[in-house]
Amino acid sequence: MSGNSNPSRGGDPAKKAGLAKGTKSADRCDLDFSVDLSTVKLQVVRNLATGTILAVELTSIGRLQAVICKEPGGGVVGTLAAFEGLADLIDCMHRGNSYTATILRISGATCTVHVRRKAQ
Repeated sequence: MSGNSNPSRGGDPAKKAGLAKGTKSADRCDLDFSVDLSTVKLQVVRNLATGTILAVELTSIGRLQAVICKEPGGGVVGTLAAFEGLADLIDCMHRGNSYTATILRISGATCTVHVRRKAQ
């Protein structure tokens, strides 16, 4: 098995984000990629629609850090996890960068989002 957790739209989020080797991105925290959320909360996502903008936040779970997406009312929709570039996203958030995730598609227990940095 390949273990590919990228959404059907394909592509490596890190490459889309300008993080691939050899890329000459002026700002490595100017991330822009699409990915499926992990651990989607069905009771929350069923009340949302395509185009809803989610807050992207860092949270601690024991000694680990996770990146969660919250709907406008504050409920956790799911987690950004297990994709190439996650460590860079966490590092950029530690450096003060903020991100949003816009829902692209909801299909059963799958919620695909487009993550990008907030305008500063």
